[in-house]
Amino acid sequence: MMMKTLNYLMCLALASLFGTVQAGTTEMSQQTKVTGYLSYGQSYNSNLKTAELDNASGRSASGQKLEAQLAARWMPVQQWTLDLSYTHQQNKWQDNSDFNTSLGLWSADVSYQASWLTLGSSYHKADASLASEDFLALEQYSLYLAKLWQQRYYWRLSLNQADKDFKVLNDRDAKQQQLRSDFFAFSTDQLGFVQFGLAYQDEQSRSELFDFQGPLVQLKASQLWRRGTQEHKVQLGWQWQHKDYQILADAEKRDDRIHSWQLNWLWQLNTYLALTTQLEHQNSASSLASADYSQNLLGMAVRVSF
Repeated sequence: MMMKTLNYLMCLALASLFGTVQAGTTEMSQQTKVTGYLSYGQSYNSNLKTAELDNASGRSASGQKLEAQLAARWMPVQQWTLDLSYTHQQNKWQDNSDFNTSLGLWSADVSYQASWLTLGSSYHKADASLASEDFLALEQYSLYLAKLWQQRYYWRLSLNQADKDFKVLNDRDAKQQQLRSDFFAFSTDQLGFVQFGLAYQDEQSRSELFDFQGPLVQLKASQLWRRGTQEHKVQLGWQWQHKDYQILADAEKRDDRIHSWQLNWLWQLNTYLALTTQLEHQNSASSLASADYSQNLLGMAVRVSF
């Protein structure tokens, strides 16, 4: 509740400041940009699972993935930016419909660029279904500040709160608080960057059995190459997460250590058409048998964008 209140007050403060800026600005720089894409492709999963349920099945499957997004950016004045987007994603697995998923994600982000710092607030709302049944509703509220210097280095600090509402498994309803820091270093030509992210999470569930705390570390490297009218973007990422679950008097202590590698390649054929490839390996070491698994993912898709 406190995080929601802070988020609301931040939005009011930003809106008030926006009104002041708008009233005092004679030359408005109203810039609006709308973008979107539609992607369809084939996927392979070596170990079907639902991450929120700790239910790695040990079954492999091929399937189809459909994803679409519509996004808008509005800059009413030079210092202000408003981003809105909606993303819809579907995964269907052959002969394994109990793992079919559908996700709708709304997001809104408003930020103010001061002379020395960027201040912002964002809101995300997701509705997910599993096997054609309502599964999870999630809301996330964020406050952040960021700094860019020398046009090459960017740092962002954010405080996030997520509320999870499971439609059937009410014991897993949870509130998660996260403090996160991200640092980016860009190449001199602005075509590549490296990222280092560090976060600490505290999730409190309705049932203490699912309470956990722990750090999360992310590394990513990205590079873009241009060849005539075509572009190639390659990204390599690594993530490690430790979930230290609460010790119960009548249960064994649960401890999860999850790491994953991801490789993404985007081949932009022209202004509108691209091919994408994704490889991912995830390994979870856990004292809970159903959460102790490894998984390989492969996906290839065609993307049309505007």
